Amino acid sequence: SFWDEDWWLDESGTSNLLDKGDKISTHYTASSVTEMDIELGGCNLVIKESEDDCIWLANYSRIKDVKYSLKNGVFKLYFTKSVRYYHDITDNGSIWLYLPKGMDLNAIDMEIGAGKMESMALSAKEIDLDAGAGTFVIEGLSGDDINILVGAGKAEIHSIQAENVYAECGAGEIKVDDLI
Repeated sequence: SFWDEDWWLDESGTSNLLDKGDKISTHYTASSVTEMDIELGGCNLVIKESEDDCIWLANYSRIKDVKYSLKNGVFKLYFTKSVRYYHDITDNGSIWLYLPKGMDLNAIDMEIGAGKMESMALSAKEIDLDAGAGTFVIEGLSGDDINILVGAGKAEIHSIQAENVYAECGAGEIKVDDLI
């Protein structure tokens, strides 16, 4: 299950923690990743393009114990502790995720608690975004099926190109500039 310790073991059998101040190459290449699963508590995440063919991570935040793993083609990034430890989440800094150009993903699943995610355009066959009280700001989404769920949070997406789009919003806001 998700909470089992071996869930965090990568294919070489080692645990992966990204501590405060670290900037590292995961050595996971675009061709080794088929799905991406990100669960974000009250921390901020910035997604940019990598300068090489590997996924890079940087922790410019006050958050400890950010976990990441690659298992069976699924890259996972997970952290939730910031809301419990800090009162002002806007001052926590950000985790930076650098993705290689040309990733051919089957699925992207992203969940935000109370943090903010700013991202370059993302593409996958299926994309699921879930913003509880958090905020997504994304340049673009493209895929076959895109699902956007917002509770009290916000999703701002410059453009969406998809065969099927499903969006559901509670007390929050969903804004899409261009739907293709």
